[in-house]
Amino acid sequence: MKQMLLVGGVLVVLLALFVFPSSAITVDGSKYMESIAPGATGVHTITVKSAANDTAQNVTVLLFGFGQSADKSYTMLDADKDTSSFSARKYISIDKTNFTLEPGSQQTVKVNISLPSNVGDGGRYALVQVKSVPVGGNSTYATAVLIPIMVTIKNSTITEVGNVTGLTFSDKGVSTQFKNMGNHHFYSADNEVQVFNSAGVFTSGKSSGPTPYAIIPGSAVSFVVNIENLTQGDYTAISKVVIDGKKLDEKMERFSVNANKKISPLTTTVAPTPVITAIATPVITKPPVTALTTKIVTTGVTPIATKPVNTTANADEINILGLIIPGWAAAVLAFVVTFGVILGILYYRKNYE
Repeated sequence: MKQMLLVGGVLVVLLALFVFPSSAITVDGSKYMESIAPGATGVHTITVKSAANDTAQNVTVLLFGFGQSADKSYTMLDADKDTSSFSARKYISIDKTNFTLEPGSQQTVKVNISLPSNVGDGGRYALVQVKSVPVGGNSTYATAVLIPIMVTIKNSTITEVGNVTGLTFSDKGVSTQFKNMGNHHFYSADNEVQVFNSAGVFTSGKSSGPTPYAIIPGSAVSFVVNIENLTQGDYTAISKVVIDGKKLDEKMERFSVNANKKISPLTTTVAPTPVITAIATPVITKPPVTALTTKIVTTGVTPIATKPVNTTANADEINILGLIIPGWAAAVLAFVVTFGVILGILYYRKNYE
């Protein structure tokens, strides 16, 4: 069995040597990161080399916009997709874009970066791709090298601002979404995550380590930190993105670990704030008071209410000792009383004087 495995391994190596080409090219000048003043020009030199035992190569040198994926790797943007205000593509020219590289030879390529005087502040970015295909060979075996062009505008205002836009939780751990909101790239950004249990006690902490990629302005990337050895329960994660110990931003989120060690976000339902509607206080109008005399019989029978007694005389009535009588009757009564008084006087004088 061991002999069969050994023979198989030798055959694979021989197949690779005779069927697949060896490393086609090497490139010196695989990154440009310099400062250029507004109105000035910078030059980046790229040297493309071929080994003596390589095959002849057709080489193309292409210019792209600088894109970045969530895992921080660089991606090439065509001209119609390169819409960032931080693009350097429109300021760059390349002196050689196509040539053939013979075995054991080399070729120099000049990348010229000319900034206008009103270029602004911060940084400008582009990507140069050096791609080789064996002469007469299959493009499947092409070799490509991606060269980042990162220009800092000299004597300009550099703004280093970043936001942690969210945290997500999975079996892989804590993923922190981060966006460069400034005008210049970050290098060696690190993500530090601290975990606390439901009692607020520190439980675990880990760092992603400084990333080898630059995070260019406007790019949104993710850091993943694996959190292990957590028991079942609820936790709070504080995720912080730093550069050389300087905090750019942080965010706090809660998560839970179930009995199977599965990590999931912990959503807290917040009760909606009650909407208090003002209710108008009713205006109570006091009814007019009517003088009533009510007689209540408390002998077990239904109370009987007497008729109202009016104690105020009208204009054509006279109140005499609480007795209301019509005006004409009062006049007659006054005449009779007066006449009786006169008769009494006359009678007195006749009989006693």
